[in-house]
Amino acid sequence: MSLSLAELRTRAERFLAQERAERYLASAGLKPRPKLEELYDSDPLLDIAVAMPTVERALAESAGGEERRLRLLLEWLGIRHLERARAPLDDELYGWESTTTFHSGGHELPLAGIIDLLRDSEADLAGELEERRNQELEDITPLLVDRLYRVRQAAEEFGYGPYVMACSRLAGFSLSGTAQQAARILDETEAVFQRLLVLHAQRWLDVSATEASRSDMRRLRRMAWLDDAFGPREVLETTSRDTEALGVALGAGGRVTLDRDARPLKRPRSFFAGIRVPDEVVICIAPVGGRAGCQGVLRAVGGGLHAAYTAADLPFEYRCLGDTSVGRGFGRAFARQTCCPAWVERVTGLSGERLTDYLRLAAFLDLQAVRRDAANLIFELELAEAERPSELRERYVELMRRATGVRHDPRSFLEHADGMFVSARRLRAWMLSAILTNELRERYEADWSRNPRAGASLRELFALGTMENASELAKRFGDRLDPEPLLAQLREQLH
Repeated sequence: MSLSLAELRTRAERFLAQERAERYLASAGLKPRPKLEELYDSDPLLDIAVAMPTVERALAESAGGEERRLRLLLEWLGIRHLERARAPLDDELYGWESTTTFHSGGHELPLAGIIDLLRDSEADLAGELEERRNQELEDITPLLVDRLYRVRQAAEEFGYGPYVMACSRLAGFSLSGTAQQAARILDETEAVFQRLLVLHAQRWLDVSATEASRSDMRRLRRMAWLDDAFGPREVLETTSRDTEALGVALGAGGRVTLDRDARPLKRPRSFFAGIRVPDEVVICIAPVGGRAGCQGVLRAVGGGLHAAYTAADLPFEYRCLGDTSVGRGFGRAFARQTCCPAWVERVTGLSGERLTDYLRLAAFLDLQAVRRDAANLIFELELAEAERPSELRERYVELMRRATGVRHDPRSFLEHADGMFVSARRLRAWMLSAILTNELRERYEADWSRNPRAGASLRELFALGTMENASELAKRFGDRLDPEPLLAQLREQLH
């Protein structure tokens, strides 16, 4: 059956709203598992065998804005095909996280909430829970390996060459080129990272850098000693006042819903869901305190505002599809305020030596997070070429030890490898956020987050939706999407 472009776009927008709503409900703890497999099977006319030839034929005869829109539509159809291939396993994984529980302190706790507990725990209990979690990950390794194989096979069905090449062609940027940038980040920050790792491990964890584990680093990121200063409710209230002053009010005229309710199955990370952009956006707030929780709130707010202030008259592709690094980049730019001395002092009341201690540790933790994302991308690309993924367990431990400075259990080697190379988008978002924050700080002052002139600039950028990808947005400010602005920013904060 043939499908017109107009009908294809209508069906795609309807399906995307349903899919995003389904993922939101599961991640927000409103249902134990989504029904992704059922949803993906609900509209066979969006399958690549029907839809991709329609787009490819039109693309061959298009130019200008229509060509750009069609490329975004083609990319989304490809991503949908990969997600459909793994949907049954994703449903199973959601259910596994929701129904697998641990008994601790007289309570049955779902796996989805374990990260919360690890960050609040003392070292011994954190280590015990980490071990339990790794045991569970070992049990589902066959499912995770199966998911990788399904995505790899699905990518080869495009006819765009091998797996990585096909994904690069769809994404519109080189995954291997981004991995080279990741390697540069690791190389150029190696010496300073190792020096600071020793300093902060001894200062805050009372263990040597060689003894520090992943659960130790989770406790360090948690910064529990700052819970009073970085309460999620207080930070959200401050952010609401700031965005009002900016001229990009958090409610966005009723288009944004804040989900602040605590639920047993709610994922312990704040996120946003652009269900119908720009008219229906949900910012889901996780009840996690400390700086890590605060950063999560700000990332969700930045990405959610970008979606909610996208121009309503843009074509579907520019409102709902495109480079997710852009929304992530705005989220990172908002979260980077937690490294701005003026913002931190104003919002938290920290001052003097306590403020200095916080800023030094915050800069180190951001560097560690960038290095972690860089290593994850390198590992994902190696995994994509591996005939037997399970043989890369020790390679994962080696890469993550170098990148983060702490031990990772080999049983967790597939924890974040979903076959979709999301780590590449995260790394591009880090680079874009450095360019955005440099521009905002140079034009409107370091604490730009309540400056109406900064808000006017942000509204102009938000209105573009995803018409421009991260590389094109960087060019607006005379920069390339390159590690150097990010590295320079980190060097400044670390010294």
